[in-house]
Amino acid sequence: MIIKTATLVDIPTINQLACLIWPTAYQHVISANQIAYMLQLMYSEPALTHQFENGHQFILATDNNVALGFASYSLLNNETATTYKLNKLYVLPLQAKKGIGSLLLNYVCHSCKKMGGTQIILNVNKKNNAVQFYLKNNFAIAKVEVIDIGEGYFMDDYVMQKKL
Repeated sequence: MIIKTATLVDIPTINQLACLIWPTAYQHVISANQIAYMLQLMYSEPALTHQFENGHQFILATDNNVALGFASYSLLNNETATTYKLNKLYVLPLQAKKGIGSLLLNYVCHSCKKMGGTQIILNVNKKNNAVQFYLKNNFAIAKVEVIDIGEGYFMDDYVMQKKL
């Protein structure tokens, strides 16, 4: 298993992974229409390009050059510049529970700490099974947040945080 830094060339791979992962990951959490809307909103080529250009760092987990999952993180705009945000962390459903998510998360945490980060935060849907994954990895629920993402859709999330 290799964790590699993704570049703009990897946008089609990230898009493809998201389109394979999201319908399974969110089928019992949000509607199929909201899944389609959010995939377009966050994983279209222009959306991903914008994220890369605005400081999001993407990584890919690969095995024999086959992408199995990805994550992205960025410095949170704050006065102290020591808080990072885990924006995305996804693994193909057939690869779940094999430690890939933990590898990606550990890579992100290590990278953020190396860059002077003192904490990392993330948003996760309150009904997402990943809440338990993050709790097991020493994240704590800091607050609840409901975000209007347009078209009548909302994200009903926990904001979780972890000290680095």
